[in-house]
Amino acid sequence: MLIKSFLDYLRYERNYSEKTVLAYGEDIKQLQEFAQEEYGKFDPLEVEGELIREWIVSLMDRGYTSTSVNRKLSSLRSFYKYLLRQGEVTVDPLRKITGPKNKKPLPVFLKESEMDKLLDDTDFLTDLNDRLSALGEAYAEDKDLMRMHFYKPDKVAALFQQFAKPYQNYSARDGFHWNEYKRFITEDEINGYFTRGSNYSDSRLAIYSFFLNHEDKKERADFLKDHYGIGGSSHALCGADDSHEDHDGVLLWSVAHTGIRMPVFI
Repeated sequence: MLIKSFLDYLRYERNYSEKTVLAYGEDIKQLQEFAQEEYGKFDPLEVEGELIREWIVSLMDRGYTSTSVNRKLSSLRSFYKYLLRQGEVTVDPLRKITGPKNKKPLPVFLKESEMDKLLDDTDFLTDLNDRLSALGEAYAEDKDLMRMHFYKPDKVAALFQQFAKPYQNYSARDGFHWNEYKRFITEDEINGYFTRGSNYSDSRLAIYSFFLNHEDKKERADFLKDHYGIGGSSHALCGADDSHEDHDGVLLWSVAHTGIRMPVFI
């Protein structure tokens, strides 16, 4: 009854796919069969860590990979966390259990076409989302499951669940035509920008003056590098922590047929 109750919880409350629920049930059944074979009985409420360790050894001896064994342990951890929440047990028998270390395979890279195909595969997305949801739940209970903590499993799962949503097609109104316009910056806009000045006193005006009097592209580029460096940011006002002027990427250039005309800062 306890196992059935747990599987119903996964099926109806956690909304796991039937395939995933069956996998959880099969993992618990394997432990049950091992216990009955070794000790003649199986009671989920009386399972101890020693039994689980023996089961892990038997699985490895039968040729299961460390990845498969750890997946089965993950199913058991979820089962006993459910029993703890229900008040059926007071101690988690897996609290001191450590699974076998996974071998680190060489990275496999997918082509863009292969990734597109996977993201259009409903079964793949369903299984992936179920696994990510289970990982998120397990990570919430035990932060040591992941070595790196920058990527949160629940947030990653939420992103991938977007792919499982049906496509939404949008269409423009009848007679609508998109017209492409070339982006350009007029001479007046460049002049106006530089004559307004910068957070640094007269800096834009100095650059503007230099560009008016020096046509050589290399001279202009060297002047900008000397004036602003090659990137980064700094305080705009001395001692004012909240002031800021950013020169990352150094410069975007306004390029005309005649070459570099004026710098445009980002």
